[in-house]
This record gives sequence, C-alpha cells and structure tokens, in this order.
Amino acid sequence: MWRKTVAEQLQLRNAVNIHSDMLESPEMYWEEPELEKLFKQMIRNLDVSRRIKIFNERLDYTQEVSEVVQTYSTTRTAHLLEKIIIVLISIEVLFHLMDKSLWWQALTWEDVFGIEPPPPPPPKPPHNNAQ
Repeated sequence: MWRKTVAEQLQLRNAVNIHSDMLESPEMYWEEPELEKLFKQMIRNLDVSRRIKIFNERLDYTQEVSEVVQTYSTTRTAHLLEKIIIVLISIEVLFHLMDKSLWWQALTWEDVFGIEPPPPPPPKPPHNNAQ
C-alpha cells in the first residue's frame, strides 16, 4: 500500500518537474518575440514558479509522512519477530532443562497418563549383505 503511495508521489514530482514545460517558453514562441513576452508575463503573473515550489514542498511533506508510517510498520513487524524468536528460544531452553532433569527422566507413562506404556516396536530382521 505504501509503495503505491510513494510511487504516485514520485510520478507527480516527475510529471511537474521533469516532463512539464510550464516554466519554459514553447518553441513556437521563439519565432514570435511578442508571444514569448506575453507567455513570460503570464508565467510571472500566475506565479507558476512559486506554485511549483509550494507543490514540491507539499510532496516533500507527504513523502516524509509516508516514510514515518513505513518505518513504524517495519519496526512493529521486527519487534513481533524478535518476540517470537525469544519465545522459541525459551521453549528450547525449557525442553533442554527438562531433558536433563532427573525428575523428568523418572516419569513413566503410568505417572503421566495413568496407562501402560506402548509396546516396543518389533525387532527388525537382520539384513543379509552377502548377495
């Protein structure tokens, strides 16, 4: 979502600053000095350069806001992943401590579930490698 917004901002900036000829006289006015003077006067009267500057400042502001929101979202995700990693490491340490505990090793099926332990698997037949 934010990538789309940033892309739109860059497209707007590109359209106004690079692909727009608002501040330059069109080529057809070069041949007619009077039309070129009128065009420059119109640019001055409409204060186009100041408007473009204000527009760019507003785009800068929206870009900063987008970066702040994107940073917040990225940081939030990173914190969640860190918490998940901490929980997984804690579970691993708990299992390791339980494995080393004499109390855990002494537990039997009858103690835990109140049932007989499952029968051991049948022995595998010997494999003949003489063939």
